[in-house]
Amino acid sequence: MSIVHYFGDVATEMRRKGGSSASQEAIKADMESRKKERQVISKDLKEHYRQHKREIAALKAKAKHRGK
Repeated sequence: MSIVHYFGDVATEMRRKGGSSASQEAIKADMESRKKERQVISKDLKEHYRQHKREIAALKAKAKHRGK
């Protein structure tokens, strides 16, 4: 399940329930925790991508140096 589907389901759930404020508060709290979780995942992915870029740059530099 993608992140978009995951959060889309929460929004649908919130609209569908709409009733008691207690359930709305629970859904809002759940959405906040999921948002924080998503931010952590996003941060990890960005760092992973940066690390890949560094490794590729190092390999290119090594290959360029070897060619001279």
